[in-house]
Amino acid sequence: MNQLDLFFRRKKYPYSELHDPGICWSQIALAVTSRKGRIIRVLFDWEWDLRCLLGWLKVNKINLLEQECPLENINGEHSIAALIFHFYDSDEEYDDDLIDKIFNYRAAHGIRFALSGTDVPNIYLGKNNGRHEVSFFDGVISWSYEIDMKDFFNKIESNQQLSEIPIEE
Repeated sequence: MNQLDLFFRRKKYPYSELHDPGICWSQIALAVTSRKGRIIRVLFDWEWDLRCLLGWLKVNKINLLEQECPLENINGEHSIAALIFHFYDSDEEYDDDLIDKIFNYRAAHGIRFALSGTDVPNIYLGKNNGRHEVSFFDGVISWSYEIDMKDFFNKIESNQQLSEIPIEE
C-alpha cells in the first residue's frame, strides 16, 4: 500500500508585516510514496503557515480516518474527488441538506480547506468503500491512490519537530 508523507522545511517569513508572531512559515509538500520511499506523486509543494495544515489534520483526524463520502458510489467505481466533481457539475437539483452535507464533507476532507487562501487543487483525503485514498478529478485529469492513512497520522504524531509547533483547533 502507498504511503502519504509530509515534507517541510522552516523558512523566513517573506513579507514585511508580521501579523502573527507565532507563524510557522514553511515549504510544505505532501506526496504519495511507495513503501520503499520512492515518490509516486507530489500532491502539492507550497510555502504557507504549517500550523494551518497541522491544525486542519488534527481537527479532522477522525473524519479522515472513518467518514465515508456521503455520495453514493456503486461498486466503488469512482474516487472521492470524482464523486464530488460530478455532484457539483450535475444539472440535478439537490435538497439543501445534501448540499450542506457535501460542503461539510469537503471542508473536512479537501486539502484546499486546510490551506485556505492558496490555490491548491481540489485534492481529497478520505475513506472510500472501506479504503483510504487521496484523489483528484477535474473532468480532464484524474488520479487516485490507495494510502495508509493511519500510518500517515502516526508519522505526524511521532515527529518531534511537528509536535513542538503550537497549533489551534
